[in-house]
Amino acid sequence: MTTLTQNRAGWRRIWLLAGCTLVLQLVLAAVTESYPYDASCFRAWALRMAAVGPGEFYAPDYFCDYPPGYLLLLWLPGKLLGLPVFSGEKAVRVVLALWPALAGAAMGPVVYGIGLRHTTPQAAQRVAAAALFCPALLYDTGIWGQIDAVFALAALLCFAALEEGRWLAGALWYGAALAIKPQALLAGPALAICYLWPLLAGPDTGARLRALRRAALAAAAAVGVVALCGLPFWGPARLAPALLEKYFDTAGSYPYASINACNLMAFLGGGWVAQDSPICWFGIPLCTWRQLGTALLLLWTAFAALWAWRAQKAGRFSPLLTAAVYTVGVFTLSHRMHERYLILAVALLLGAAARFGSKKLLG
Repeated sequence: MTTLTQNRAGWRRIWLLAGCTLVLQLVLAAVTESYPYDASCFRAWALRMAAVGPGEFYAPDYFCDYPPGYLLLLWLPGKLLGLPVFSGEKAVRVVLALWPALAGAAMGPVVYGIGLRHTTPQAAQRVAAAALFCPALLYDTGIWGQIDAVFALAALLCFAALEEGRWLAGALWYGAALAIKPQALLAGPALAICYLWPLLAGPDTGARLRALRRAALAAAAAVGVVALCGLPFWGPARLAPALLEKYFDTAGSYPYASINACNLMAFLGGGWVAQDSPICWFGIPLCTWRQLGTALLLLWTAFAALWAWRAQKAGRFSPLLTAAVYTVGVFTLSHRMHERYLILAVALLLGAAARFGSKKLLG
């Protein structure tokens, strides 16, 4: 059997497994009640998008802490929910899970494609199957009714493109991830490392200038995707201030040391503790949770930059691995982490495991 035939057979298996994952997630969505607070928001936003469209969606007295990207995707579910066939509660949950379930199913073929370019078909299939039936991803979408798989898929595609040197495609995918959820910013420093190290490590002035131009164009492309998604909501006149207000308001919500996250802050007793509360040792205040989290975040970013620099010098720099390690560290060490912020790192780790065919990373 030729390699091409083997790959075709492998692709058929992966697409079959992806179809099984899609069905499984939709069945799980139908038979479980989801997280009621977020599920009610997604339903209300979908119906509002269908009723008034983007131009009137954001009103001063209307709560919505999501940026425009995912609201555009909710437009179709909102239309479907207006049909009598989708009026039951189970049908509503299935409709709202459509995009996340499709994204979760798509992770398998994406991971498989990454693996095929760098490792053996067997290793690629192993990691792709793990991605398709990863308990965290299945639970997040099918049972909890969250949409993290959508922006995590866009982030995975971003760093997979950078792994192949496709810097413009990477920037566009990152812009899509950022337009869907502001939590894509957790991978922002890793993205900056990928674009800025060639600028610092270029062999001559010409190479550094090309790297600078590439980084500037990539930043413009990513911001352009976010702006394009926001244009139907606010128009060109209000676009910039409205987008900045939306992202800053979202970033300022939930000011706690840890929000149900299984990380260092929770281990130290910071679960649902205000981020500006003092951390005391034998009754002596040392610093606030925000100060500790910010310091650890800065140290981790410096470590990631040094690690990437050493990998670049050794000729084994990997954007996927850099982003995976960085986002795991941010979740583990920083403050204001929700439990679901680890989903981004899980997706990137699966991509890195496929890139290197690594059982350790997969574990």
